[in-house]
Amino acid sequence: MAALFTRLNGRLPGLWHALVLAGALAGALWLAARVDALYLAAGHPVSHAKGQLAFSATRIESHFAAMEAAGTLHLYAASQRLDFALIAAIALVAVLAGSFLARLGGPGSRGWQAGLTGAWLGVAGAVMDAAENLASFAMLSSAQAIPQALALAYSSFAAAKFACLGLAVVAFLVALLVGLVERLAGAYRPR
Repeated sequence: MAALFTRLNGRLPGLWHALVLAGALAGALWLAARVDALYLAAGHPVSHAKGQLAFSATRIESHFAAMEAAGTLHLYAASQRLDFALIAAIALVAVLAGSFLARLGGPGSRGWQAGLTGAWLGVAGAVMDAAENLASFAMLSSAQAIPQALALAYSSFAAAKFACLGLAVVAFLVALLVGLVERLAGAYRPR
């Protein structure tokens, strides 16, 4: 990832980097709105986070049963399929945001390292989200008799996703603050 940062920051002027990041972020937000709309249309009985962190096959079965009774379980499955595009967008935003923020401190600086850490955490969060979705599809294939181990894996992937993405945000804030301090202190002067 450090090599990618160096290539991005060496070949992509700062303004273009910001514009590409803004476009990727806009795309991710658009996808998030579509996923949320499908989730709401499915009538899932609880919020995303509460459903994902159920850690209970019985509870998840009851959620699926409620949507099946309403005839909307297919909309939930559609939201999960579309979520894969959102996951890819989140990974892209993490790499672009991390590399953009790393520019502030310059190569090898603490700000650079914080940006790199944020990017890795964002990508790890996206990987956990993909694993969570795969577990969700496995549960959908046996919606009336979900193995407890599968429900635990699903919720564990969700918890890891939330942790990674939350820590990525913290790393990005650190990269911004430290990078600005490094830049203002004259520790790094871009060419």
